[in-house]
This record gives sequence, structure tokens and C-alpha cells, in this order.
Amino acid sequence: MADQPEAALDGEANATEAARFAALFKEFLERAVYAAPGREAPFHRIISEHLGTDALACPVVGRTFQGIEHVNLQGALDHYVAAAGRSWDLRGVTSPNKRFMQMGLSDLLADERAAAVIQVGPVEYTELPSGPGETRPCLEWSLGLIVDGADRLGVFVRTGQQGGMATGELHLEVIAADRAVATAFLAAIDELMVAHNVFRGRVISIGRTEQRGPFPGLGIEFLEFDRIGRNDVVLAEGVLDRVERHCFGIARHAQRLVDAGRHLRRGILLYGPPGTGKTHTVRYLAAEMPERTTIIVTAADLGLLSSSFALARKLSPSMVVLEDVDLIAEERTMPFGAQGRLPLLFGLLNELDGLPADCDLIAVLTTNRADLLEPALAARPGRIDLALEVGLPGADQRRRLIELYGRGLLLDVGDLAPFVERTDGVSPAFIKEWLRRAAALAADRAEGPIVVTGPDLESALAELSEAGAALAGMLARAPASAGAFPTMGSGPVRMFGNVPEEILRRLQQPPAR
Repeated sequence: MADQPEAALDGEANATEAARFAALFKEFLERAVYAAPGREAPFHRIISEHLGTDALACPVVGRTFQGIEHVNLQGALDHYVAAAGRSWDLRGVTSPNKRFMQMGLSDLLADERAAAVIQVGPVEYTELPSGPGETRPCLEWSLGLIVDGADRLGVFVRTGQQGGMATGELHLEVIAADRAVATAFLAAIDELMVAHNVFRGRVISIGRTEQRGPFPGLGIEFLEFDRIGRNDVVLAEGVLDRVERHCFGIARHAQRLVDAGRHLRRGILLYGPPGTGKTHTVRYLAAEMPERTTIIVTAADLGLLSSSFALARKLSPSMVVLEDVDLIAEERTMPFGAQGRLPLLFGLLNELDGLPADCDLIAVLTTNRADLLEPALAARPGRIDLALEVGLPGADQRRRLIELYGRGLLLDVGDLAPFVERTDGVSPAFIKEWLRRAAALAADRAEGPIVVTGPDLESALAELSEAGAALAGMLARAPASAGAFPTMGSGPVRMFGNVPEEILRRLQQPPAR
């Protein structure tokens, strides 16, 4: 040290003093920032004034719902505040980041960040279906300041968001000075959502809404069918009787069966060629059980089984209809495609097994390809209790179908027997289209009431069979798998419009004179 130059010693001393000064200055700034009053978040002031105490000291209780329950949550909130002695004041929440992060009620109260980016804004609503042709304005990203007698609550409604994408969830958060008040409010909302559920007794379908990213939301569509009476369902002798007994009979004796230790859940499989009346039968069942909620899951949305069954359990008595179930329930050893759908198959099996014994739920499965189904589903009592073939109509059924689809027309045909005989092997869907085309031809020929004659039926039959035969010929030149409909116990049969090729060729032949 004694040998070091004097200038070097002075430099070291100056550096030490500079470091000491920097540390003291940093401590000064930190103390100054800590001592300075922070900017109060606007919602901290609003909620604190409403509750009569510092909101930061109050508990927040939350509940998460499926997005499809948004309209029912709004209905529950509306009924709650409409009661005597209750009211609410609504405030909107605006923030440039609210749809890019999981911003909750507690975030509205944080001073620095909330004061900078979260502000009071307009109340937001989204219009959601509440019935056929009806909508209800539902709150989004809004705060309700509720007065319930002596109690004060803050209620925050927001949709689930992550990175700007919908998660398909809905969040309700409640703040109150007393946690018991908040939990009692949530219990009341749960009861009101069940009591005023807009899905109850309706025919609905659950589908995916158009959302960006991997977290699509779910939407409800209310379906309306034309009234279908028993005489409008034309099936083979005894088939409809068995379906009705399984659906209506068990429902009539539901409480007695539960008291006797019997379960109410039941599964029905309707199988057969396309166009034979499987969906038509389902529509009849829905019309005959107006008190039962019917949830229809189509092929495009078979991945929504969990959501559909969860809603059906809540709304029991209910009926879940899974159309084209073979798309997810192929026999698990099938070489192509089935392995990738095993999670959906196992999900379906679990849903059918997991229903409570007193849950009055009917699962109706339809398929054109019963030969492909997983035996653990189709051949397992308790999952599928009744499997019925909805086949091609016999002569008596074809006559009834011609009369059914001839309603509203004047059928100047004389003897229907030749037409009944010639249409052996066609489906009800084919007969319906045949009568529609004949009516169109008759309407072009003359004004006034539509009078369908024998030549009209002949011409319409020729149009359908010629178009079918042309396509059948094209399919015959295609690879063997194209256009084929393999039926159980038989080889591939080429189909057009639900009609085998050989029958199309017979229809083209003129009737015997």
C-alpha cells in the first residue's frame, strides 16, 4: 500500500464515497415512494363506499359456470334483484387488457395498476338465445352493486379469457364485508338458475361458437319441430309400441321404481338404413314429452358429450339424442380411425355408467351402421337396454306413407296397389320426396287445389329412379368402397337416396299392364 501512487489512493476513496452515496440515495427514493400517497383505484373507492368498509379487507367468493349457462345466470340475477327490498347499480369495467388476461374482482381493487389501466366504463351486454326466436341481454365485464336490506354486495360478471381467447367459462365473483353474506348470495343464485332455467322442457342442441384459437365457446340453439302425432310415425308392427313403453311407461312409474330400488336411466339404440324414420321417431318422442328437456348432439358436435350430459343431469327429466353414434363408438379394434376416437367412446361409456339411479334420463342413440358399434356399448344392458331396427317399410307401411305424405293433396290415382308394389325396398324418405315431386309437377299443370294423378306419380318416380340409376352407374365405375352401404349379414349394396341400385333399376321399368 505504501508503494501505491497517491492518485490511485484518492481514486479508491472517491469510488467508495460514490457507492455509499448511491446506496443512501436509493434508500431515500424507496422511502419517499413508500411514504407518498398512491393513486386510488376507482373501483376501490366505489366498492368501499358501497360496502361501508375498506374493500381490500373484504373476502371475495367466486363461482365458475359453463359458458352455456350465461343466459340462466342472467335470469337468476334479474330475479334476485327484482325481489322486494333489493336493487342494484351497474358499472362497466374497461381496460385494454381485460380480454387478454384472467382479470378478477380483486384486480379491480389494486391501487397502482388498477388506477392506471382499469377504469369505469359503459355496462356491456351480449344478446344470447333464451328461447325459440327470443334473446336476453346478458351482462359481460360488469359490476353490480347490490343492496339487499341491510346487506351490501358487489357482484362481478366476466367471461373466461386467456390470451385474448375464450375459454368457454363464465365467472361470477362476489365481495361482501361478511363472507356468509356472499356465500348465501351464491346459493340463492344456484337455486334461481335451476328454478328459472330457460332450457327446461325445450328441444336444444349444444354446439361450438365461432371463436378464435384453441378455446372455443359453447352455444345453445333452440330447435322447433312440427307437431308429430303417433299416426305420423310409420314403423314396422310393434316397434313404436316398444319405444313408447320404454320411454313413457318408466316415466309414469318413476317414483315407484326408485322406491323399489330400480334405476331410471335407460338407453335406446335405433339402427337401420338412412331415411327409415329414426330421427322422425326422436322428434315424436320429444313432442310427446314436453316436460322433458331434449338435448340433441349431432355428428359435428359429438365431442361435447360431457357438456350435454352435465346439462341433462341438471335438468332431469331429460333426453339426450346422439345421432350417428357410430362416428365415435366404433368397435375398438377397428383398424382405421377408431383408435383416435377411443377417448370419446370411453367418455360416452362413462357418462352412461355414471348417471345417478334416480336420474330420469333417456339416452337415444341412432346409427346407420350398427355392425360397426362397440359391443361394450350396444350389447351391454344398463347402457343400451333396448336396441330396435328401424328397417325399410313393408307394403302396409308404404301405403300408409303414401297417404301420410299425400296430405293436403287431392290424390286422383284410383288404386294405389301398383305403386305400393313397385316401391318395395324404398325408404320413407324416398316416398316423401316422390310425393313432393309429384305435387310440384301437378302444380305446374293447373292452378287451384293440387290434384295429383297417376301420370304425375309415374313421372316423379321416373325422375327419381333415373337420377339414382345414373349415379349408381357412376359409383359402379368407382372403387369398390365408394357409395357402398354394407348391411349386417350381407355384402355391400350400392345406394342412392336410401335406395339400393337394384331397386332403382326395377323402378325404371314400366308397370305391368
